[in-house]
Amino acid sequence: MVKYLRDDQIDASHILENKKEAFALLLNISTTKYQNIIEGNEKFNNFFKIINYLRFEVAAISIKEQTSHSFENVMVLFYLIINEFKILELLNALDDVHVNTQSESELRHQILSFVEFIVTHYTKNILAFQRHDEIAQSAFETYITKEHANLYTIKEEVHGFIGKENPSLQEIAVIVNKLMVASL
Repeated sequence: MVKYLRDDQIDASHILENKKEAFALLLNISTTKYQNIIEGNEKFNNFFKIINYLRFEVAAISIKEQTSHSFENVMVLFYLIINEFKILELLNALDDVHVNTQSESELRHQILSFVEFIVTHYTKNILAFQRHDEIAQSAFETYITKEHANLYTIKEEVHGFIGKENPSLQEIAVIVNKLMVASL
């Protein structure tokens, strides 16, 4: 997402102005297990509890800037979509894959771009679907229920994929491509 922004769209001040809200919001809704990395340093430990979600913060800020929706509403939807489609698990599997060639490196970069597109696309769709004064959680649940027939198979495939031991780059690409096709 950052790659496609003009210099005047999102800058450091946008990120900093939303930093505290993003951090507080993610800590509040995150179900990720708390790890006591440094004894007595709760702020540091909390940061590592939500760090994987923060990679989507710029995309969330961009959507907030393009729409009339609040940053909280957008971030909650990002969080729900990331969890629903096991995006962090896919990204972790991708991080664990050792790339040896330039083409594998390019494929890895493309997968990351596709994942960001998928999360952004679903967020925009749910925001457009969301009724006035409807909370993000409710809009998300209604959207997923409405799209159940379209999403059921891919969600089952993603959930089955997550249990795989040491997936290859190609296997990750296939599942991400299936998510991409389902989002269109």
